[in-house]
Amino acid sequence: MLSPILAIMLTAAPPAFETYCFECHGDGMAKGRLALDEVFSTRTHDDADAWIALRSRLRHRDMPPEGELRPTDAEYEHMEEWIAEQIAVLAASAASPGRVESRRLNNVEYAATIESLFGVTIDVMNRFPADTAGEGFDTTADVLAMPPLLLEKYFDVAEEVAWQSIHDEDNPGWIERRVEAESLSTRGRVSGRRGAQWMPSRGAVGAAFQLPRSGTYRISFGGYGQQAGDQPVRMQLRVDGEAHDLVDVPATQSNPGIYERTLELNAGPVDVELVFVNDYYQPQHPDPNERDRNAAVQWLAVSGPIDVVEPTAFQAALPAPVAGERADSHLRRMLEQVLPRVWRRPMDEADVESMSALAREACGPQSSSMVRLRTCITAMLVSPSFLLRIEQEPNGSAAVHLSDHELATRMSYFLWSTTPDDQLHAAASNGSLSTASGRRAQINRLLDDPRSIALAQHFATQWLQIRSLGERTPDPRRFPEVGPDLLRSMENETIALFDMTVREDRSIWELLDSEHTVIDEALAEHYALEWPEDAQETHRFAEAVGAGVLSD
Repeated sequence: MLSPILAIMLTAAPPAFETYCFECHGDGMAKGRLALDEVFSTRTHDDADAWIALRSRLRHRDMPPEGELRPTDAEYEHMEEWIAEQIAVLAASAASPGRVESRRLNNVEYAATIESLFGVTIDVMNRFPADTAGEGFDTTADVLAMPPLLLEKYFDVAEEVAWQSIHDEDNPGWIERRVEAESLSTRGRVSGRRGAQWMPSRGAVGAAFQLPRSGTYRISFGGYGQQAGDQPVRMQLRVDGEAHDLVDVPATQSNPGIYERTLELNAGPVDVELVFVNDYYQPQHPDPNERDRNAAVQWLAVSGPIDVVEPTAFQAALPAPVAGERADSHLRRMLEQVLPRVWRRPMDEADVESMSALAREACGPQSSSMVRLRTCITAMLVSPSFLLRIEQEPNGSAAVHLSDHELATRMSYFLWSTTPDDQLHAAASNGSLSTASGRRAQINRLLDDPRSIALAQHFATQWLQIRSLGERTPDPRRFPEVGPDLLRSMENETIALFDMTVREDRSIWELLDSEHTVIDEALAEHYALEWPEDAQETHRFAEAVGAGVLSD
């Protein structure tokens, strides 16, 4: 039997149930074998199915039936919210649900979280050990170990993220647009040779660059020469056909050099060219090393603009310093904004003070607030509060409710595979996730967002065991036309169809008997389906893979 307190909670039903439901499901009536007045009285947990069924009826608005007196939308929401609260009470009084282990962010979640928080892209697939799977999923706590090698790599990446996310005078973050030798355009007598473009006589190499704005840029190149005569190899820098500096290149192949010039350039497309201007050839010279002068260019780059240090998008969103404010005070204000997002929970004064003291000690009293924040970011990203999804542990056998921030974290990582955004974080902070309507509103928002494609990409592909489809090798004798590209198209088809089913609230059975699908032209040919010339890319995932929606 339930406790007296729990019984009181369960019997305090909103009056709307008596108004709209008890005529058929109360006062001795039990249509569909459901007597609400009995369910609402002191019952055991054996009635869980009845509570869940009632919640489903209210959610879909299919009771009372059409033609009967029906609740208003507000009454429906209130009734459903009350039912959800009672289900939670029943669950809390049940046997212990067991211990939930802390979960490490898997590689996909780690990379997505770093990009969401700092706008920095990390190639985790090539930098981190591959995640293992448990029961088909790489989100299972038991298999998400943290070996010493991985922890070491976390430290390296944390420093890199801190460096890339904050630009200052010591780290201006100027973008380098670099073109390697094999991609350089050539003019005159030029040939490719061992990682360089080789100019045995007058010739030129160059590249086109797209510049974001007018300003000061640094043009640099790597090169060397086969030196001869009384001059070093000499290159003329030309921009959009206009001659600029002559650059001496005294380096040799055994010790190549890097050469730079700074110029004012206009926004838009810019053609940069290096011309070998002092060819020399004396085949009769007694010293074989003095007979021929040739030039080689290994790469060409344009960096900048370098006239100002431009903050990253992450920096631009931080609280600006106040005139006369000390570095420690500015750092604390920034930490109050950043720490809750990175650690996915509210911060108290001790958290901020501890991080601020660490940065002050590591960087010195004369360091700037941005230098200190860079140190703090490194420390944040190697903390268990970031690397692990930690939830409150039950006290003995008693179950505990998830906090709103723990719930927000579960919702976001399940639907987006990344950390809660500002809106979800705010919903957790203001208590709206404590209500059924608040949770439903946030779930609908998350699903409507394009980032919910992650549910199909990572959950569905593991659930359906097709995540590695592109790496399979079908029998080439039986399926000669099926290669890696077509297999990836098949995986993309399933991802898009699953996403469409969820996003448009379609029946789950459509995954088996759908009359439409989302495919590209190659897959249409493989399925022997006619590909219309005016096929529309109507699905958000289809747009990314060049697919269209075809109906049977």
